[in-house]
Amino acid sequence: MQKILVSFVFSALVISCRQGKKGDTKNITAPAKRITWVDSLVMKYISQTDDDLVKLAVKDTIPEEWSLDRMETTDTANCFVFQIGHSFEHRFVTDKWVYIDSLTRNIFEYDLANDSLIRWPK
Repeated sequence: MQKILVSFVFSALVISCRQGKKGDTKNITAPAKRITWVDSLVMKYISQTDDDLVKLAVKDTIPEEWSLDRMETTDTANCFVFQIGHSFEHRFVTDKWVYIDSLTRNIFEYDLANDSLIRWPK
C-alpha cells in the first residue's frame, strides 16, 4: 500500500512539473526587430528605385532582403555598404549594392560597369 502511495505522489509531481513548464513557455515571445534609420533608408530605396533588377523582384512579389556587408571609411565619409537582393533556391542573389553616408545620410548606388558611386537623387 505504501509503494502505491509513493508511486501516486511521484506521478502527480511529474505531471504537475510538466504542466508548469507548458504554462511558462506560452508567455515567452521573441523581441521584435527594431528598425533603424539605415533600415528605413534602404526600404525607401527599394520602394522608389529605378533599378531594373530590384523593380522586377518587387513586381514579382519576391521579398527583397538586405544585409550590412561592411563599414567603409574614407577621408571624407563613413559609409555603410549594403547588399540588396533575394533568396532563390538556397542562394542569395544580389540585385544591387548601395552605400549610405553615415553623416549626410545620402544613398549612393554602386555602378559596377564604371566601378564608381552615383548619388541617388531621391
